[in-house]
Order: sequence, then C-alpha cells, then structure tokens
Amino acid sequence: MSDMIALRLDTRAWERLATKFAAMPPKIARVRKEAAIEGGDKVRTDVRRGLKVVSGVKTYASITARVFARSPAPGRYCIIVHGPGLPLSAFPTRSAGGAVSADVWGVDHLFKRSFFSPSGRGRARLTRERLPVRALFGPNLAKEMLKGGMVDLFEASVRRNVGPVIEKRLARALALR
Repeated sequence: MSDMIALRLDTRAWERLATKFAAMPPKIARVRKEAAIEGGDKVRTDVRRGLKVVSGVKTYASITARVFARSPAPGRYCIIVHGPGLPLSAFPTRSAGGAVSADVWGVDHLFKRSFFSPSGRGRARLTRERLPVRALFGPNLAKEMLKGGMVDLFEASVRRNVGPVIEKRLARALALR
C-alpha cells in the first residue's frame, strides 16, 4: 500500500506570470520545473524528519527507505510513502516477561501473546494454540502522514520553503536575461 501527497504549483498563476514575461517562456517553464523540485525536496526532508519523530523509529534510514519523491510533470512534485507498517525491529524493543515490548510512537507498548522468534523478529500468536503466528508491525507511515500533526507540518513546510525557492529561481532567470 502506498499513499501520496502531491505538491502542485498553481498552473493559472504560472500562466499569468508567463504572459507578463512573454519574451522568456522557455525560462519560465524551466523555473517552474526547477522550483518544484528544489522546494519539494526541502518539504520531503521536513516530512521525513517529522515522521521519524512521530513514529519513534531508531534510525532515519527506516524512514528514507519508505518515503521518496518523484516529479511526474513540470511543476508537480509528489511525496510517496511505500510499504505496510514498519517492522518492529525498526523500534527500540526488549523482552518483558516473555512478551515483546517496543517503544512505538515514542510510548512503550506491550504486545500480548508475543515473543521473539529465533531470527530476532517480534511475533504474536493469533490464538491460545502454538500456531498460527503473525509478524508484529509498528505504525504505517502512509497513515501517519495523513494525521493532523503531519498535515500541519507539511503545509508549514510548503509555506516556508516553496515561495522563497520560486522567488530565487525567478530572480536568477530575470538576471540572466
């Protein structure tokens, strides 16, 4: 499963700007493309850092392996989150009286009917019987991105990062005229 939050620069605003600078449409198109990528990369970094804090994972690499971006068209930038919930091995875990305890979302959680398999992964029994068992997972990053705090962080990052990048790129394009 993956979820996507798209950052799209308003095409009508770009068209109005392009009519004002009719002598430079190729430069304006290039500015639009480059600004979306540069500003989007800054937003993606803020989102990744926010997800690390919110989820409570041990390493930033657990987040960067699942959150990436692409630019499907000029002026568009998509942040994509792949995969199911994070494996429990991505969080600080320990054995608690035969069960698995993990610091997920920054809070200690005790998983009932759980144990560590010989490979070191957390498993949980589905019934009172020995089998079947299932793997234990932590938060799903795609769901975490849609929660209130992350949405606010995303919007604040867009406001803080994208506008100045557009201004910088436009000033550079106008100066090179």
